[in-house]
Amino acid sequence: MTTMMNEKWTIAFKLVDFNKDGVVNVKDRDDCLQSFINVFKPGSGRKQEMESQLNEFWDKIVYLTDDPDWNKSFNIDEFIASRREAYTKDSAKTVSVVREALKQLISAGDVGASGSFSFEQFKNLHEAFNLKDDNLVKGIYSMVGSEGDGKCSVDSIAGFYTELAMGNDEGKHEQYKAALASVGFM
Repeated sequence: MTTMMNEKWTIAFKLVDFNKDGVVNVKDRDDCLQSFINVFKPGSGRKQEMESQLNEFWDKIVYLTDDPDWNKSFNIDEFIASRREAYTKDSAKTVSVVREALKQLISAGDVGASGSFSFEQFKNLHEAFNLKDDNLVKGIYSMVGSEGDGKCSVDSIAGFYTELAMGNDEGKHEQYKAALASVGFM
């Protein structure tokens, strides 16, 4: 597997290690849900939908399957090994699972169900996902690119993060990596 893919999976691990303790486990999932609730303050019906979307995100992004085992946890090496195994077995399916997982995460933050995010909504989404560095969020928003209405669509945000975590475009990888490094993420 290429160095680029290992770098991508390292970035993905850093993003899903929500509480930054060096392990991805059920606590990251639960802390993320609580953060989304705190940031977005959804009503009871929306809260259930948000929880369902976030659970689907976590099940697929961590386990790449519909059959998660939340008694397990992953350190970075185990996380990368699971990605390598799935990607080697069926790269297209793995990329598709990651993209669908990301769409669930992003949709959880789309509280108005508009399908797009203003910068402020985009910032709230990232704050809820524990990415609070203003320069990082501005850089990502710029890289995602806004539509004609000045907003980023759920699909374009999912596309950005899918490319970041699983894509084959070396030029974009270097651009994304440099942007993340510039704000101390790498």
